[in-house]
Parts: sequence; structure tokens; C-alpha cells
Amino acid sequence: MKTKRPRKEALFIQVPSPDGAVEFHDATAYIGRVMPFKNPKSTCGMRVTGEVVAFSLLHLTKKTATSMATKELLIPRGPLTRVEKRALELASEIGEDEVLIESELGNQKCRITRDANGVVELEPTGDDVTFELPREAVKISIYMRNNVLGRLVSIGFIGHPGRPGSPENLRRVASMTLFALTQLSHFRVITGMVSVVVPQPARSLPAQVRKSEDKVQLEIPLWLFDESAPPVLRTSGSVYLEVDLDKANPNTGKLLYQFTPSKEIAEIFEEYRVILDATVTEVLRTKLEDSEINSIAIEIVLGEVDSGTVGRLRDAVTGLAGGLDLTPRLRQFHS
Repeated sequence: MKTKRPRKEALFIQVPSPDGAVEFHDATAYIGRVMPFKNPKSTCGMRVTGEVVAFSLLHLTKKTATSMATKELLIPRGPLTRVEKRALELASEIGEDEVLIESELGNQKCRITRDANGVVELEPTGDDVTFELPREAVKISIYMRNNVLGRLVSIGFIGHPGRPGSPENLRRVASMTLFALTQLSHFRVITGMVSVVVPQPARSLPAQVRKSEDKVQLEIPLWLFDESAPPVLRTSGSVYLEVDLDKANPNTGKLLYQFTPSKEIAEIFEEYRVILDATVTEVLRTKLEDSEINSIAIEIVLGEVDSGTVGRLRDAVTGLAGGLDLTPRLRQFHS
């Protein structure tokens, strides 16, 4: 099957940032030139046609990173073309909110579930495909559909997701791949995936259920207005806020929140979710530095949140305790 001429091609390089996180930089302008970044961690090529958006993610070992530093940068057209062609071949098999995962170790289909924050989780439709990690790099391909764009999204990944000989499963490797790509803004915009839940390794302890004293929770009174001038009160009630201490986006430093509206406002609450989410983030930033919030996000992803972090977050959200007047785009604090 012949692929169409690309509308866009790009290359991104992932390198450590000063705060210890990693971030992608657009290196497309350096194609044909020597690597401009020190200590690259991964590369990602992107190719866009009218039917497919393809990504090729390569995690670098120290050896390949050293070798790349002396060579001209190139768009990985071969890997991109391969997953683009394969996506077109599989188009009829890819349903809405489904992921097809292919590898030399086996194939698997999963359902995509999303929460209100754009956090994605892959749920298996059958048994997980398990295997022992080989010494050589693992190669997998992921295919899904974006009905908003009217395109297929295809991903090729090459890398070492763990120690050779360790037990692993295909869904977990695919989840790690998607999580890595959510650190690329282009991928987040195209897929709507803010972050991805990576399943626990098979031999790790199950995730513990948090006790109430280990959570960051607050009930916030709300008065919901329309956007007329002057605004007219539609209804009032409250929303139960919980800061998510199990999932976060370490790339943006954005903490995620769970909102449970009272029955009085539940019917129209979704119209006000975006402004409330932004307001919670704004309040946190009046008490915590951006670098501190980013560090907390990394703690959450690593599962290392301690009582001190819980205490700081609880103190920060108390600025919302008085309640809020909200329109779908504006907010005003109650004292």
C-alpha cells in the first residue's frame, strides 16, 4: 500500500531539564546537522498525512546517545512509513476508544478509558500478553483512532523498558510508551492524553487504598451564574475536591483533581469544570512555587508522596474554603 506525501515531518529530542525532569525540544531545524543537545534521552519522529499521524519513539542507551552525538540528525522515515502503512492495513480493525498493540512477542487489544482530567488507562479485552524481557531492545507498535481529527494514530517504539530477564506484559510496555509520549506537547494535543496510568509490575505489591487522613480533600461552596450582564444566579451547592495523589503530569507540573458535585449543581457542573480546575491551580500557585508543584507531581508519579507533602497541599487548598462565584469563564472568591 503506497503512502501519501507527508504534510508535515518533525523530529524531537528529549533531554533532562535543570529541575531533573525531562522535556522534548523541537530539533527539526537541525536536520542534516550534528546533534545540538547534550545527554539526549530519546528521540521522536513525527509524520502527518491526510489519513495518519505517525510517531517513532526511540529510547537511547548511553552507547547510542554517544554515537548519535557525532552524526547528522535525520527524520526516521523508515520506521514512520512502516507504522503508517500498517495503520492503514489495520484501519477496519481499530474501533473507537481501542488500542491495537503489535510486537514480535505477541499482539493485544485494549480499551481506552479516560477520566475528566484526560488521564488514560489501557484496559485489556482479554488476557495480558506476558513475556520475559530480552537482552535486545523491545520493539512494539501501537495503533488507535482519533475521530475528531478523522485520522489514525500510529506509534513505533524501540527501547529497553526494564532489566533483561524480568517478567513483563505488553499492556504495561504500551502504557509506558504512551506515558513517555504525553511529555511531547504535539502528542498531547493530537490525542487528548494528558497522562497515562502505567500498571504495576507483576511482582510488585498491589496499590494501597489511601486512608482519609492521607488524602487532600475539601468541600467548596459554589454559586453558579450564567454569562449575562449582570450575571444571573442559576443554582448553588458545593463540590467535593480531592487532589489526585496517584496520578499527575510531571512534564507540565500540573496536579490533577477529582470533583464530586452535590446534587443541586450536578446537572450543569460540567459547564464550570474548566474554570474551577484553573482556579484550584491558581490557588495552589499562590502558596507553592512552580518548582515545588513540579516536584510534588514527580513524587506522585513515583508513588513517594509523604505526610509532609499532604500537609502542604492541604494548607494550600484552604484558600478555597470560603467558596466561589463562577460563570463558565470567570470566578470570584468569597472571603
